[in-house]
This record gives sequence, structure tokens and C-alpha cells, in this order.
Amino acid sequence: MTFVHGPVVFLPNGKKVVVESQYFVRIAEEGGGSINFQAGVTRIFDVESGKELQRWDGNYKGMTTDGKKIAVQKMVVDRGYEERVFVVQILDIDSGEKLLQVDDAMFNDFSPDGKKIVVRSPAMYGAVNITRILDVESGKELRRFDGVFGARFLPDGKRLLTALGMYSNETEIRILDAESGEEQTKLDAIDVWGVSHGFSPDGKRIATQMWDVATETGNIFTLIWDAESGERLHKLEGFFWGFSLDGKEIVTLRDYPNPEVARIWNIETGEESQRLGRHVNLRPSPVFSPNGRIFFPFSLYSIDSREEWQLRPEGENENANLPITSSPDGKKIVTVEGFLRGGRIVRILTVEK
Repeated sequence: MTFVHGPVVFLPNGKKVVVESQYFVRIAEEGGGSINFQAGVTRIFDVESGKELQRWDGNYKGMTTDGKKIAVQKMVVDRGYEERVFVVQILDIDSGEKLLQVDDAMFNDFSPDGKKIVVRSPAMYGAVNITRILDVESGKELRRFDGVFGARFLPDGKRLLTALGMYSNETEIRILDAESGEEQTKLDAIDVWGVSHGFSPDGKRIATQMWDVATETGNIFTLIWDAESGERLHKLEGFFWGFSLDGKEIVTLRDYPNPEVARIWNIETGEESQRLGRHVNLRPSPVFSPNGRIFFPFSLYSIDSREEWQLRPEGENENANLPITSSPDGKKIVTVEGFLRGGRIVRILTVEK
């Protein structure tokens, strides 16, 4: 048991879980004023015993697909968006050893083989954005992209999905060759948050989001693209919130003015296959399990049988950011429940029970 406000993630072997806690610190400066720090602690727990195995200062940002390395990011100065300083650390999960530290950077992604990372400059609004690919073992810069706000590796590890900016009319989405940096495909799209796009597990489909100002309510839509040709395939209502593990379905949420609606779409046809109500949380995202179930913050839903089970009692704060995740075999879930002295309780549950 621990108190938490942040991601909760199973390691690939299902035997350990990552738990992040977040808090804020304000330090007074000489001559008046103060500096705010968003601090965090990332911990590794053993699933069976609940024993804490590792602990690092900083916020959890990702891990390698083999579960051997973890990325932790610390904010060391916060004077608003114009002046934020971050440090990224890559750590060995078993030994706790620090493998690499990158100063004045923000973490974006690991390569699929875990040997490279993508980091970007902390610049947010109006400043020149810089994205770099670094070798984890040596720390050597392998590739630099000036003017790129952020990037993620596609599953093949050979291509990068990039955005040029954030909250900007120039937030173009491009696919670049990770080795040469050459542009392979440009999507005729502007992503509203710059790095809110994603891709299917096989890397063949890309999802971006757009704010359709032409509609009366300014709805958010999810656009589905062919990763090779750059052709737009579908326009779906709602925020993009995840592909299924087999890449055949996609979930969108909160399509204004019906904010309590979650939709499941067929990725090939673009047709809505199922619609669920009462899922008002934009964060955290729904989690797909290998056995065709979707875990929402307050319930468990089966795509095949269309049955739904409540995970939390009625009346609990439905607008809370309550993380939930599934073990790789789909037999266990980690759920974060309730408020207790400003924190929350983490529980590991067996799904069948």
C-alpha cells in the first residue's frame, strides 16, 4: 500500500509494478518571490509481497519493452512555461544504477530495442524546439532535429513520428527516417496538442487529433492515417484514447456536447461498433487487456460479451485522475482508489474475482 498521484504500470513480466507519486514544493527566494517545483518519486514494487524494491526521485516517463530500463524526469526549476529546467535519467530497474543523465531536456521515448532515447528541449511556446536521439550506453548524440517539438519511434524502430510545435497553426505531423532524418511522409493534419498522436501496435495506422472549428461546438475529432502513404482513412468523433492490442479497434472519449460517452470504432471500416456511457474521465486512458477487456477508471468492460463490471463504489469522485492498468496476461489489475490524507491507495486485484 502507498499513496499516489500519477502513473501505475506493470513491468512486462507482470511480477513488478511501477508506482509514481507527485507533489509540489515552493521555495522562497531572496528578495521575495518563490520557485515552484513539481517533484515526484518513482518506485518499483513486487506484486506478490508488496515490498518496495527501488525508489528514485523524479516522475516516471517510460520503460523499455523488455522492462530492464526506466526513464525518470525531474523538474529542477519552475518559473512558469518560460523558464523550466528538467533533468532526464535512464536507470537500470533491477540494480537501480544510473545509466545516463541528460541535463536541460525532457523525455519523449525509448527506441523499441531500448538502446536509444528521444529527448527534446523544454521550450514550449514560441521558442526554438530541438529534438535529439541519444545512445543510452555512451550518451552520444546520434541525430538532431531543429524545429521539431517532439518525436516518438514507430514500432519498427526505423521511423519517427514527429510534431513541429505545440498549440500552433504549424503543428504539422511528419514521419522521418530515424537514421538520416529525411522526411518520408507528411500528414495533411495539424495536431491540437503537438504530441497527442499515437499509432497502432503494428505501426500501420496513425491517430492524430484535430479541433474542428467549422462545427458549431468546435468538436474534437480523431483522424486515422495510413503510415506508409499518408492518406487519411477515417475521421472519428471524440478524443483519441488508445488502440486495442491487436490494432483492430480504437477508443475515443468525451465527444462534446456528450461528455459521458466512450466509443469503440472498427479501425478498418471507421464504423462505430459500440458505445458506452458514464466514462467521464479524460485521464487516465482506458487500458486494453489481452483477453478483449477494457479497463476504464471506474469499470471493466468486455468487448465480446458487452458486459460491464463496476470497479469503484458509487459516489466516489468521478472527476479524479485515478490510474488503472492491466497485467500483461490480463489476469490482474492495479487500481488507485479514494483520497486519504491527500493521497490515494494502490490495490492489486485479480480480475476473475
